[in-house]
Order: sequence, then C-alpha cells, then structure tokens
Amino acid sequence: MPLQQVTRTTAVGAVSTGTADPKQATVDTGTPAYLRMLHGQHWMQAGAENVGGWDLIDDLMSGTEAMRAKHTDYLPMYEQEDALDYDKRLKATVLHHGFRMAVERNAVRPFAKPVMIKLPEGVDSLPEPLDRIEHNVDGEGTDLTELSRRLMTDGVARGLAIILIDHPTISDRMNAAEAEELDLRPRFKRIMPRNLIGWTETTNAAGDREIAEVRIKEMRTEKVGDFGQVDVPYIRCIKAPRTVPAQEDGKKTAQELPGMFALYRYHDEKGRYELIEEGPHSYPGMPLVVMQFGERRGLVECLPPMLDVAHLNLAHYKSSSRQTQYIDTIRLAVLFGAGMNEDELASGIVIGPGRLNGSTNPDAKLTYAEHSGQGAAAGYDELDRLEHKMAEAGSEPMRTKSGNPTATGKAIDAAKASTDVEAWVRLLESGIEQAYHIAARWRGMEDAMPEGWQVDVWSEFSLALSKLEDLSEIRQLRQQGDLSRITAISEYTRRGVISDRIDPEEEAERVDDESVLMAQRFGMQPDEGEDDEDNEREAAEDDPDDSTPDDGSDD
Repeated sequence: MPLQQVTRTTAVGAVSTGTADPKQATVDTGTPAYLRMLHGQHWMQAGAENVGGWDLIDDLMSGTEAMRAKHTDYLPMYEQEDALDYDKRLKATVLHHGFRMAVERNAVRPFAKPVMIKLPEGVDSLPEPLDRIEHNVDGEGTDLTELSRRLMTDGVARGLAIILIDHPTISDRMNAAEAEELDLRPRFKRIMPRNLIGWTETTNAAGDREIAEVRIKEMRTEKVGDFGQVDVPYIRCIKAPRTVPAQEDGKKTAQELPGMFALYRYHDEKGRYELIEEGPHSYPGMPLVVMQFGERRGLVECLPPMLDVAHLNLAHYKSSSRQTQYIDTIRLAVLFGAGMNEDELASGIVIGPGRLNGSTNPDAKLTYAEHSGQGAAAGYDELDRLEHKMAEAGSEPMRTKSGNPTATGKAIDAAKASTDVEAWVRLLESGIEQAYHIAARWRGMEDAMPEGWQVDVWSEFSLALSKLEDLSEIRQLRQQGDLSRITAISEYTRRGVISDRIDPEEEAERVDDESVLMAQRFGMQPDEGEDDEDNEREAAEDDPDDSTPDDGSDD
C-alpha cells in the first residue's frame, strides 16, 4: 500500500508530513515510523479511520475546543443530518477529561517531592558548570524537577520522552571567564514527540543499533516591523560523526566525518523550507536522549502506553454528543393541533399566558406531545460504563505486578513491588543521567564527574497509598519490639505520614529528651525502656517468664 499524502497547516503555511513517493521526500517529510505514531498504526491502510496516535492524544490533552476543531474526524455526521444541525450538535458536545486525568494521576505523582542529584559522601556538588543545570536546565529558568515532570507527562501520554542536549557556541576569542559570565554551558531542551519528525539508524562497531541522524521541527517567534510578530517553523538536522567508505590510492579505506548540523527555515511566500545555516558540531556522538515508555517497535518508535484509554475517551465523546442531543429533544414538548380549519390555522396560534385559542370545530384539539424519555437512562448508563472503564484502565499503571506479599512484608517491603509507574521513574532517572553524561562529555569533564552520583526521582509514592492496616503493621512490630524507633519513624516518613524533612535519628533523640524533661518536671524517674531499649531486651532474655513487651508509647 503506497504512503498517503498527509498535510498539516500552520499559521505560516502548509507543512508536509508525508509523501506518496519517497523519492520526492523533502526535509519536512515524516518517516513512516513517525507517521504511524502521529496518526495511528493503521493510518496507511485503505478504508481505515485515521483517528488515533498522537493526533488523538494531543487533542484530548488540549480539551474540548481542540476536539471540536477536528469536526467529523472525531464526531461523524448522522445520515441526512444537515450542516446547520451538525454544527449545533458539535457546539453542544463537551469533552470529558478522562484521558488527561488518567495521565496526570500517573505522571505527576512522583513529583510530590523534588528531583534530587544524590552525591557520594564527601562531595558537595557536581563540577562547574554542570552543577548549575539542576536549577536552570534550559537557560530559561526551568529546574530539573519541572523538566522531569514534563518529560514524565510526555512519556505516559505519548510513549516517548526526548531530551536534546544543546551547547551554545563559544567563540575562539572568548576566554573561560567570559564564557562562564555568559553562562555558556550545556542545556537540556525537552523535545515534544511530534516534533521529532524523522531519524535514521545505523549499526556501530560493537554491533549495536544507534541513531545516526535526526530532524526536529521547532517554532521560533520573529519580529516583523516595529511591533509585529510571527511564528515561523524551523527544522534542525543533526548528524552524528560517522565513518564512510573511501578510496585512497586505488585502495578501499574509511573516512571519518565529523558531526554536522543544519538549520532550515520555512518561507511562506515560497512554500518550502530553505537551508539558512550548516556546519560541524563538536559533540562526538548524537546529543539526544530518547526514552520509550510504551511497547517498543524500534529505536524510537513505540506505542503510547495509555492509547486504549484515549480511545475510550473518544467513544465517550461521541456517546455524550448523542446523549446531549437526545435530552435536548425529549425535554421540549411539541405542540400538536388537530381538527382546525385552514382559516383558523392561517390566523395563527399564539401560545402564552393570557391567551386563549379556540376552534369552531368542537372536536378540535390543541395538545402537547411529549417523549417518554425511556432511552435516557440507557444513555447515562453507557456514559457511566465508559467512565468506569477509563478510570480502571487509567489506574492500571499503578497496580502491583508481583504476587501478594505477606502482611509483614507488605508493611516493610512494599517498595519492592513493581508497577509500571515505578518502572517509568527508573527509565526517567536513567535518561536524565544519560543527558548529564552527554553534557559532561561535551565539556570534556567525564573524568571530573564523581563516582556513584545519581539522579533520584521519588518512587515511594505507592507507600503513601498504603491502607491504614499497613501503617498498623508498623506500629504492631514496634510494640512487639521487632522494630526500632528509628526504623519506624523512617517507614512513616517514606509513606508520607510525617514530613520527609524529619531526621529519624534526631527525632528519636528528641523523644528521649522529652521523656527526661517530663520525668524531671513531675519528679519521676524516666522510663528506662525509653532511654535504652537494648537493656530492656537483654533483661527479657535473661528472664523468659517476663514477656511484657514495650508498650510503644514513644510512638
């Protein structure tokens, strides 16, 4: 089946994302894998409904107006429905934000606590200027936590999260102090998945597949006249350094080519992209990190993990349109007249207070015909069913994939339970660490990075969702003397019961100090069990008949 022509219109002209003839492809032509993710896996099949992929997901994330703007793509016309009636029905249809709420519940949860750079003992910070990335990743004031939250949202909603590591050009005439003053350092730029329109792959010397070239679409605001502004599409091409076959003195050899970049600008008056800048870049690889949250179909291509929820949301959108129209129809009574002559009808019937309509025919009738409304309940049941299915499917990533642990294990070792969201957190951590390694390599600072450093994204949110009986397990273990005070405080902290700013050891000392002060105030001896739990345990071991446990009053 040949590729279909697909065109998207922007504020400054038509931008092609597909072509019927691969030989006619231009710099803005999306690759087949990109088009499958953009429009849905079956967009090329004849007769297939081209509604899916990122097109559907992005519109659902944008809201009602975006859905209405696609008209019949999402809300088909009924048979014999005229344009005016369809337009009224379209404007009355409102999107239920089931998909967006599901994405946010799963994507935002890890960022109840800030993303941290964990350093080994004795190390205060990453080397300059990489330490500044954490607080300003992109040169626009975005910190690492906010970037991570946006990347997580991209991954959960669209299946891909992408970081471009960019480095401002440093002039040969500029010294290190001047570069530092201008904050010329690597920057992390989040790339929206739909803006990575093309890529090529290659096999390296080790036999691994890797990305050799990418094309990234971006919008730049340009000034027009004294006060005018316009958004102009650009496409940035990046090539990694590569080895190509060559001939030297009649012998086959290999030639090392540097990494290259090129920048294309869209010219509205010409209707095409034109090359405006190109040259080598200094990074010895591809400065791009691609994280795949969904089912992988290649180095970049993957399925959005919550695509089924998106289609359920689309079904709800269509069903709610039918229900709204039905309710509007049945709640309006229709005036029905019978037995009136033509003159009476011609004089007009006026409906309202203080009006009386009559007829010379004693058998004439003027009544309202009302719908029984029996189908309304079925419509509401259908909407409730779809909403329930959306909520159920949307919560699936938070469900534990392992077996059921024991009561004690559930209380203490719940963090070991594997969920999709926890796996995504690990993927995000690895991707950000990779971005840091690229930045360090670009600056020639790989050896300066401390050994054992890591990015830490909070992943113990599942513990915060523990049932009350899980917390009771910790208290019971504490009361039985099977759990120390410090460990109990730590477990409560992990579950969000108490603030993570509380240090368990310091808190345990405060409890002991308060016990002593209270004893002094009331002329009592402090409970020795509060001061020294080890002594109490030893005494219990010496006297097996004395089995009275610590009452745990310090908790």
